[in-house]
Amino acid sequence: MKKTIVTSFIIASSTLLAIGATPSQAATFKFQNIFPTDSNSELSGDPFVNDFSFDVTDAGNGKVLFQINNAANNGAIGSIYWENTGNLLSNMVLNVGNIGNVNFKNISPGNLPQGNKIAFIEAFGARFQSGGSKRINGGESLGITFTGNFNSVINALQSEDLRVGIHVQELPQGQSDSFVSDGGETQVPEPLSILGTGVALGFGILFKKKGVSGNKKTSQL
Repeated sequence: MKKTIVTSFIIASSTLLAIGATPSQAATFKFQNIFPTDSNSELSGDPFVNDFSFDVTDAGNGKVLFQINNAANNGAIGSIYWENTGNLLSNMVLNVGNIGNVNFKNISPGNLPQGNKIAFIEAFGARFQSGGSKRINGGESLGITFTGNFNSVINALQSEDLRVGIHVQELPQGQSDSFVSDGGETQVPEPLSILGTGVALGFGILFKKKGVSGNKKTSQL
């Protein structure tokens, strides 16, 4: 019986290790306000800046996935812009695994409103298709892939050598505002790390069962 339990656990662990052998790497970035401002309308979105974020994921085969997220009750993301310092990105593909009624089109390079204040030089741009519902509304997200090296892209985003800008529309009183990516990011745990915890817990349960079995034998003597 003991041999069967150990063998089953080893097989299960080996299967999990095989699944986690090539973990997907990811990081989440937030946005920040653009200063200085020339009018009150450019301050309209400031209270909502923390409701917008984007995830960057290693999609494999030299592809990097950007997922632009909107968690706001106010405002809809109408356009998105990327710099390309050092030619880190190429071959933009839009509408990859969108969530919600989202549909964007290529407007490269585009022009980020207020971008001239922070020397933002556009290389890629995307804008919603006709119809306001195609914007990234609350609870929705847009997926975009690029050809690029994941680690190089993350390092450039952290140092702000590579920046992402968004233009948010449909703010209170019909206002709009722009934001730019913040170099600080929150790392997402990799599957392999989670796997290690699971395997350790599994061994703990196994040895606990072994100890209980031993105690039962002792009590029967």
